[in-house]
Amino acid sequence: MGRSLLERLAALEQSVHRQGPDAAAAAAAGAPAAETMGAGQSPPGIPVGAREHKAGDRPGASASPRPPLERLGFRLEDDGFGPVWHRELRYDVLAWYGTGPFLELMECDLETLLRLAAADEATGEAEFAASPAAWPGTQPSSPGLWAALRFYDTETTGLGSGAGTFPFLHAVGQVEGDEWVVHQYLLADYTQEAALLQTLACRHLQPGAVIVTYNGRSFDWPLLENRFTLYRLSLPPNLRQLDLIHPCRRLWRRRLGRINLTSVEEGILGVQRTEDLPGKEAPGRYFQFLADANPLPLAPVCDHNAADVSSLARLAAVVADVLAGRRPVTTGGEYTALARWYGEWGEYDLAERCLVAAAECPDSDWQARWLRGLLLKRQQRWSEAGAVWRDMAERFAWTVAPLVELAKLAEHREKDFVAAAAWTRRALQRLDSLEPVGRGQAGGIRTEAELRAWQNGQSSAAGAVPEHQRDRVRAQLLHRMRRLDHKLGQA
Repeated sequence: MGRSLLERLAALEQSVHRQGPDAAAAAAAGAPAAETMGAGQSPPGIPVGAREHKAGDRPGASASPRPPLERLGFRLEDDGFGPVWHRELRYDVLAWYGTGPFLELMECDLETLLRLAAADEATGEAEFAASPAAWPGTQPSSPGLWAALRFYDTETTGLGSGAGTFPFLHAVGQVEGDEWVVHQYLLADYTQEAALLQTLACRHLQPGAVIVTYNGRSFDWPLLENRFTLYRLSLPPNLRQLDLIHPCRRLWRRRLGRINLTSVEEGILGVQRTEDLPGKEAPGRYFQFLADANPLPLAPVCDHNAADVSSLARLAAVVADVLAGRRPVTTGGEYTALARWYGEWGEYDLAERCLVAAAECPDSDWQARWLRGLLLKRQQRWSEAGAVWRDMAERFAWTVAPLVELAKLAEHREKDFVAAAAWTRRALQRLDSLEPVGRGQAGGIRTEAELRAWQNGQSSAAGAVPEHQRDRVRAQLLHRMRRLDHKLGQA
């Protein structure tokens, strides 16, 4: 439901650091103050605190006057599974986080975004195309679709996957009416975990929900599944997953270097966290809380967790608009990433347009032209593909693959065995004349200047034959040369 006028005024007063009459009365009574971003506000981070529950909300399961966790805005609630500590952080969808408002999530085109799904464990990056019908109960770009999104993140007792690692703080972000709401569930007692899991599933993991994470498919979600299994519980059916780290890696790895959430926040979302708690400190603070029952050291842990989830919502909107062509891209890496997706989805015209644009960018590289040549080859546009390969052969003097493709084209399509033999001999000469390209060259680096020189060399050698593949490539080229000599002899 939308918020009342009084609630909106209270939020506005909070956004400019003024206390209204209700807030002053609450402070006098010792109640936690509400912390809410007002419309148009651009906060440096997610603040501590939660809006007070009104009469008629879920009742607390404890009659204690002021449990310590209520100082952080948590309330003890019971949905029939047992008591759990829960707090809500509510923000107007017009509130800004980074360089845009949460409202972008409700206005973006989510159809192309939801065609992505991480799957391949070997590479950690594989996407498959899914029709809109693959998302039960929703239609692309409809309110039912973004309302089904559940942005999920956890804080855990470690980074491993063993029995000693478990999530002690769960955060689920979702759009509710005209608000962006972050729900947090804190495990204050080991005996409450089963109740917490059941409450989490009942409230947020309805069948057909789309679970959005960042590297969660490899860590957060398997950990959650293990906890459900431990308590002999079952997750709801038909849950879908979308891990944003994979599209971010494709789009911005070359631009940002590192693709952790902090780097993406700063480079893409414009989010600058101030006084943010390093994630590695969260387990120690949690264990200290269990030992002395003092919740205050957990405040920055909860804020960090809420900020992560809020970043996911903004990031999903940005990626969706990039994929749908509603957000401009400027680098060759971004154009190349889009071209790869369009090619996988069979949208070859869009793929080629992106690859042509990538080749014209200042950061244009070998990959964009190589992918365009392969796309033209798949469409049997042989003369255009040959032109791309000849340009690559001259532009990138360390590459062998374009010469091989030109030899194949001359032999099998043009039936010009003399030209095919000439391209093959040139490929062999290039293979034998170049220095080996491999990771071992980094072993003698001692200074930053040497490191930059090595990195520039690695970048310029993209597309060269790796050292461990040289023998195999040489054998293939020699086999091709013998076959061509035989054909020339017969002619």
